[in-house]
Order: sequence, then C-alpha cells, then structure tokens
Amino acid sequence: MLRIRKKDIKSLQKNNLRKSKRISLKATVIVRSFGNKIRAKGKCINASLEGIGLLFSYRAKKIFSFGDNLDILIIFPDNSKPIHKRGKIVWYKKNSILTYRSGIKFE
Repeated sequence: MLRIRKKDIKSLQKNNLRKSKRISLKATVIVRSFGNKIRAKGKCINASLEGIGLLFSYRAKKIFSFGDNLDILIIFPDNSKPIHKRGKIVWYKKNSILTYRSGIKFE
C-alpha cells in the first residue's frame, strides 16, 4: 500500500504538482445547489479529470459556500452536447472586485 506523508503533500503543493493534468477549457457553466432553484452562471477557466476551475461574479459568492454540493452544466461554445456533472466547492478566492475564482471537485 502506498503511504503519503504530510511533508510529501507539502512538497507537491509547493511544486504545484497535481494528481491530474489541467487543461485550458473555455465554456459557459451553469451551477445550482442540490435541491435549490437558485442558479449562477460562470465561465470555465480550466478542467481536469477530477474537477473544474470556474470564474463567477460576486453574486455567486453570496449564493454558494465552501463545501456546497452542486449540479453543474458545462456548455461549449461550438454548441456540442452539454455535459452534466455533480461536484463540491473545494475552494474559492477573490479574483477582482467583481469576480471570484472557484475550484469544484467532481463526484
């Protein structure tokens, strides 16, 4: 069994190594909390096999919180079939006065 030590994790974080490679992805994203009709629209920044990086307006920060479970609809600019995923907010931070960046981990 593979064991990972805390110092190994810190080293990975320091060197910005990830479990899955991220790719740049330009798409519109609509998210809503499970069991909630309130939605927010954002932009996809990047994606990996494990999750997606999003850019939202300040309004979304007021709607969603760290740890919220979300329904996610990813809409591509070429009008190909949208992708529906579920995930959880694992981090967010202020990007500018009007926007926030957020990391969503897929279920």
